[in-house]
Amino acid sequence: MMGQFKLSKMIPRIKLMFSNPASFWDEMAGDQGGIKALLPTVLVFVSAVALAQFIGMMLMVLRSGLARVIHWFLLAGVIQLVLGVGLGVLAWYVLTVLITAFSKTFEATEGSTENASKVAFGAMLPGWLGGLLNLTSVGALGGLGSIAGFGFGCYLMYVGLQRLVGAPQQKSAGYTAAVMAIYFFVMLVVFGIVGGITGCVTACGIASSFG
Repeated sequence: MMGQFKLSKMIPRIKLMFSNPASFWDEMAGDQGGIKALLPTVLVFVSAVALAQFIGMMLMVLRSGLARVIHWFLLAGVIQLVLGVGLGVLAWYVLTVLITAFSKTFEATEGSTENASKVAFGAMLPGWLGGLLNLTSVGALGGLGSIAGFGFGCYLMYVGLQRLVGAPQQKSAGYTAAVMAIYFFVMLVVFGIVGGITGCVTACGIASSFG
């Protein structure tokens, strides 16, 4: 019997995700609802990552002796926080659309939006967890966590496409590669624009303060 997706289920599932990915997907498959049901949990994770990045930035500024211009970093951080939440949700939706769009190409038999949204969620979950390392104020650590999360997320997608979307095993690797390559390129452009905006705010603010 299918149950409703709930945030409270995620802690044991996160453990299961690392220890037994196939069982993780079996439990995800047993939940009812797609985008609407998953959205609150997605918001929790993307907000946590955005907040971790904000706190990490502020700690880095304080450690760097830039307290004089911290208000500019604060402004850039708030912009990044707000945009980060919105773009995090957008990234999940884009990945859902890509999985759905390629389902027929790779002969998936259960390529509904509901199943695709679950696979997208599970594939992004390791990256969100890795993004929490930004809280340490060590930028490299947060970056490594996100990269490792992306890599493990690709493997989770490979398994999830077979168990939830009904993709043939021999086509799942190509399916994963096609979806993640396009997703990575789109998100690289989007987040590059956000980084340019926040970087400009910070740089212009610092220049005016010391000018």
